[in-house]
Formats: sequence, C-alpha cells, structure tokens
Amino acid sequence: HTAVHELRGGVVVEVEAPNAAAVDEVLARVDGDDFVVAPAAFARELGGSLDGRCRELIGASGLSAAALLADGLPRFAAASADLEPRYLMASYAED
Repeated sequence: HTAVHELRGGVVVEVEAPNAAAVDEVLARVDGDDFVVAPAAFARELGGSLDGRCRELIGASGLSAAALLADGLPRFAAASADLEPRYLMASYAED
C-alpha cells in the first residue's frame, strides 16, 4: 500500500491517493529525489536495493501520536470526509 506526498510551501500535500500496488511496480517509480518511508522491517528487507535510487530510505518504527503531533510539523484543516478511514482491502469479516 502506497501514497505519494510532497512538501509544498511548508505544507505536506497528498499527490497520489493511497492505493495497493505490487512492490516491484512501486520501486520502479522511485526517483532520485524521493524519500521512501517504509515499515522498519520492510526497510531492512530492502537493504541497499535503493542505494543511489532515492534520497533516503526511512524505516519507520515506534511512531506515536505524540511524535506525529510534535511542534513544528505542518498542520492542515480537515473536513469530516478527510478523516474517513481508507480501507484498501475488503474486510475479513466479509469472507
């Protein structure tokens, strides 16, 4: 599952909505100026495969609400539709 964001004028802007895609397809789109953020275990699995292909591979682990709401991070006004969960898979309860 991926999403693409850019920092524009100090504000993080969604460029591509979240979607499900094959890992090879996603990695093929990585550009030299990109920062790639992945779960820590997956970032370790990728190892050096992105060396020189992106600006930085960041293994995200231990994120907390406190870290995400830290001073200095950009804020945005959100409507209720912006806060709706985005489920990319069918619910397991539907099986």
